[in-house]
Amino acid sequence: MEIGKNTKIRLSLESFVSIGATIAIVVTMYLSLKSEIAIAKELPKPVISAKEYELHDQLIKNTIIQTQEDIKKMQKTLDRIEDKIYNR
Repeated sequence: MEIGKNTKIRLSLESFVSIGATIAIVVTMYLSLKSEIAIAKELPKPVISAKEYELHDQLIKNTIIQTQEDIKKMQKTLDRIEDKIYNR
């Protein structure tokens, strides 16, 4: 198939409407995204206060300590189970 001056493309009205709707949707999404980015650029950067950072850091440390305690309890339980299984 060669494309030239005499090439005829047949599209139905339904195809034209579909193509037009798709183009309209893409353009609308692009413009919406562009305006949202412009608004986001104007917003102030979130500030994390020293107190908020300290509280978050303390929460993480407490979680780590709690996890370590849980692991120790599990290890003791595992040791007892092994003792029962192997008659130690």
